[in-house]
Amino acid sequence: MNTDINASLRAHQVEHSEALAVLHRHLRLIIDRFYPNVPLPALSFEQDRLGVLGTYREQDGLALCHRINLNTLYVDRPFADILRTIAHELGHLWQSLYGRPAKPPYHNKEFQDKMLELGIPCSSKGHSLGIQEPFVSFLKELGIETDLFLFKQEKLAIPRQSRSRLKPWSCGCVKAKVWASAGVVVVAACLKCSKLFQPQYAHLPIDILETLREVQKLIDKEPL
Repeated sequence: MNTDINASLRAHQVEHSEALAVLHRHLRLIIDRFYPNVPLPALSFEQDRLGVLGTYREQDGLALCHRINLNTLYVDRPFADILRTIAHELGHLWQSLYGRPAKPPYHNKEFQDKMLELGIPCSSKGHSLGIQEPFVSFLKELGIETDLFLFKQEKLAIPRQSRSRLKPWSCGCVKAKVWASAGVVVVAACLKCSKLFQPQYAHLPIDILETLREVQKLIDKEPL
């Protein structure tokens, strides 16, 4: 690892970027508490893919070793969560030096156990499962308030939408129905009777009913 380059980059960033200066200060504190044998990585603060909070690269295209990037698309998150992301990416640095890194998506049992030890558990896909001790106490020592909370892992997966979660709409003349999520307004007409499909589960607001009536009038004038 070229420590001279990283040190020079860090000095430049601290001098020219208030945000990076704050991140570097807290980066060192996280390392001192949770990763005492890990070298200081290079930090970057630039836009990345949607859904990606942070990334770690053992070496990037500029030949910088151990670089952590924070996605600027998510700078409005609570500061406690930004520090959680830094601590998570530092886990990848730690594993690259002292553990056995996995193939994508990179979060094997060794890594998950390490995150649980820090109090920032994650799933096998790297999704956060919350913040707990000792990370909560660490943040509070720094004057950063956060609550202890955990997510259920099942909530991270997007459930398949079954028919039972959809609501029926019918024209009234056939058994076939149109299914849509609750709150979705369906504007569709039956090719057999030229009648609009109506919800079979609840009454619509008056303004939407009026709009559907107007659409029905147009269909009646020019049948399908």
